[in-house]
Amino acid sequence: MKQYSTRVLYYHVIADQLPDLYPQGIGIRRFLYQLSVLKALGWRFASLSEALVSNHPKQLCITLDDGLAANYPILMQLNEMYGVKPTLFLIGKCVDNRALAWNHKLILLRRYVPRDLLNHQINLLIPGADHITLFSRVNMQDKDLIVDRLWSKLIPWSEHEYLEKNKPFFSVEQLKSLADKGIRLALHSHSHPDFSRLSKAETKAEIEQNIETLTSYKLPWENHFAYPYGRVGSNPESLAQEMKIDASFGTYYKAGNNLAGQAHWQRQCMELSARQNFREFVMMPGLRKFFR
Repeated sequence: MKQYSTRVLYYHVIADQLPDLYPQGIGIRRFLYQLSVLKALGWRFASLSEALVSNHPKQLCITLDDGLAANYPILMQLNEMYGVKPTLFLIGKCVDNRALAWNHKLILLRRYVPRDLLNHQINLLIPGADHITLFSRVNMQDKDLIVDRLWSKLIPWSEHEYLEKNKPFFSVEQLKSLADKGIRLALHSHSHPDFSRLSKAETKAEIEQNIETLTSYKLPWENHFAYPYGRVGSNPESLAQEMKIDASFGTYYKAGNNLAGQAHWQRQCMELSARQNFREFVMMPGLRKFFR
């Protein structure tokens, strides 16, 4: 019997006004066009929980990362008007606008600080690094300390002031109202590190803190975990089993991934140009099957 492979799509922001800490999202009109094209091609939309136990032909799941509040208007309509039940992968420390993740601070530093000044300050902290290479040069244990030092030197307002003014992340009340509309909530780590550079103990701590935070807010979260940046640590199947996670998700889909019963799945980014989306969604999965 032929097995079918579910495709899991991911976004960060679907809004007509993109937030300054994530300007790479897409507009609502373009997103709805994507849905209409996929539906016309015969794809059906399912929640992750449904997909994990069903090898239905041409099945799609929609997911969004980080928990950015700009998505609230479209998410309040998706299930009711379009029959789509997306999953939100939430960064624990960011829920209810309690903190910025280090990657968001870095985006804001790049946006508001002159490039030469930013590179000078980065080089003082990590010799030889700049705004491009900092991500790969900084130790994950030091990531928050480094960006906090850069922020305090270069940004004229505090993190708290930014959060109070902009409220970039979902509040607890918004998340509960989305859950009432059929939106699923799931895990995306506590502080958004690169898991490929964490120890086993650090990996477990990140997920445990993520769970503790969502539980403390009495949010109805599900046991699904998306790796930040799609960067997977060693043996994701073992991690999922040990942490009692139904499925974990990377971002390197190839034909044959994402079958019911598998512990580790893959996703595909849809915040790209139409040509890039065609390449990633249609061409690359088959090529990856044969060349990787």
